[in-house]
Amino acid sequence: MADSTATPSSVPAPKTPLKVMHVIEDLENGGAERVLINLVVGLPAQFFHTMVCCLAKKGRMAAELEERGMRLITLHKRPGVDVGLLWRLQKLLRAQQIDILHTHVFTANLWGRLAGILAQVPVLITHEHSTFTIADQTRQRIEQQLARKTTRIISVSEQLRRGLIEMGGLPADKIITIHNGLRLPVSVNEATRKALQRELDLSRFSPLIGSIGRQEVRKNYPLLLEAMPKILEHYPQAGLLLVGEGPETSHLKQLAQANGLAGHVIFAGHRQEIYELLSFMTVFCLPSQTEGISMAILEAMAAKVPVVATRVGGNPEIIADDRYGVLVPANDTHALATALLETLNDREAACTRAQAGEKFVLENFSEQQMIQRITTLYLTAYAQKCAGTVAIADTYAAKI
Repeated sequence: MADSTATPSSVPAPKTPLKVMHVIEDLENGGAERVLINLVVGLPAQFFHTMVCCLAKKGRMAAELEERGMRLITLHKRPGVDVGLLWRLQKLLRAQQIDILHTHVFTANLWGRLAGILAQVPVLITHEHSTFTIADQTRQRIEQQLARKTTRIISVSEQLRRGLIEMGGLPADKIITIHNGLRLPVSVNEATRKALQRELDLSRFSPLIGSIGRQEVRKNYPLLLEAMPKILEHYPQAGLLLVGEGPETSHLKQLAQANGLAGHVIFAGHRQEIYELLSFMTVFCLPSQTEGISMAILEAMAAKVPVVATRVGGNPEIIADDRYGVLVPANDTHALATALLETLNDREAACTRAQAGEKFVLENFSEQQMIQRITTLYLTAYAQKCAGTVAIADTYAAKI
């Protein structure tokens, strides 16, 4: 927990720390999970007493919180519709006398808010990390109904905010954009880096294209595998480093084998040493079909690695149309391969973009900025709900 932070201007500090519970399905891996961890570790302890509830299981990233003494509760959700989960969660919320409930990703957003309503939690905050929440009409109707009882909805990008309003039919006055934040500046442990180089035999590849993320359908990693033969025509010693795991991992390995790429692709699995691995990459590539604000792209930019990504979700907000990286249409193998080759062929231009990207991330996407905005949101929402006080300055209200 952070030891201290200034009370946001015009927002009354609570007399005793407010009890905040974050709810998510699990902490297995992914960008939303990383955002949650960074947030709960950084929230100021003099304002908030923070707990985390995992609906299904803890997951491998949970150790980061437990090592810091963070309270982590698991409710062991069963597959499918687990009606008992609703009873267990609302009972937990009542027992802990939670003041602010903050949910992440569709499953937790659904069950968490239902339980929060039943338990009469004063402030309900839901965090939308992607358009997955409004992917079909059933989910849109669910979100529209729950939004009526939701205090605030956080969107991680302006594009996502517009989608939630225009496609999802959610109330514009409840949705605010707060970008994801990174723990900065970047640091690389040289001993760890050398160990990874030996373990993964990374020195055999030049150049090395890399990607980091949960290996699921919406990340569209087959597109990157389809682009690799074109890269190998020009760079026979090129390699592809895929960091992460997920439901598509087995399929991706089969694709690599079937297309004769097995000797050029490293499946590194789930890793904590993100910046050490980024330091080996000549270019970072994310071929997603949809994104909110990609933590992986932000990490690559912070590490000064040239970025090639698809023009989806919040990616244009952080790559800014070739100012800090290269954007290509989604699902276009030729465009992706061409952009990768152009980046590899003109290292000077790629380096210039990468340096500008690092500066942009340092100035606009720090963990501290994210935490300050959410701290102000919590305190303001609680003051308005429980004290009838509009304590936030007009300038800040307009900003969020």
